[in-house]
Amino acid sequence: MQNKFAIIANFIAKNNILFFSRGGEGPSIVFKTFEERTRLMIDTKTAPYGALLLRVSLGVMFIAHSLYLKVMVFTIPGTVQFFESLGLPGFSAYLVIGAETLGGIALMLGFYTRSVAFALVPILFGALWVHSGNGWLFTAKGGGWEYPLFLTLAAIVQGLLGGGAFAVPSRDLGPLARGSIGADRKSVV
Repeated sequence: MQNKFAIIANFIAKNNILFFSRGGEGPSIVFKTFEERTRLMIDTKTAPYGALLLRVSLGVMFIAHSLYLKVMVFTIPGTVQFFESLGLPGFSAYLVIGAETLGGIALMLGFYTRSVAFALVPILFGALWVHSGNGWLFTAKGGGWEYPLFLTLAAIVQGLLGGGAFAVPSRDLGPLARGSIGADRKSVV
């Protein structure tokens, strides 16, 4: 069995870590490249499944929010009326319902995940704007802005991560979807 020093020395040599001291502050760890640093920060075996879970969760949320809430609960005429009460054109309700429904389906499938996630961010900013005057907590009358803010950030993170595991392969879709985590078998975080 190796002693602790040998284990640490082996780790340092294996991961190309350099030590240096900054004006007596003690040793600092410096990695030679960004890839070496991120390799230790992100688990490339589980990251695609984290992106998958986020992608499917966002997709389900968008579909439920558009089809259930806006179409079934509020009805389409009620949603149009609500948009108009905010000073928005009535037809924008149809655009939002369509974008949330199609975007939710695309996210669930992992179809152009990055582009779809970023395309849905302006809709989430709109929701954030609608709820901004109601306070922080979403349990407040009219719903606060904590949930729309969280969903906005989650969509941005999804756009940065890409499709994850079980996404429609990017090689079949062209350059817009390339670089997604797990979008094809060769990709790495």
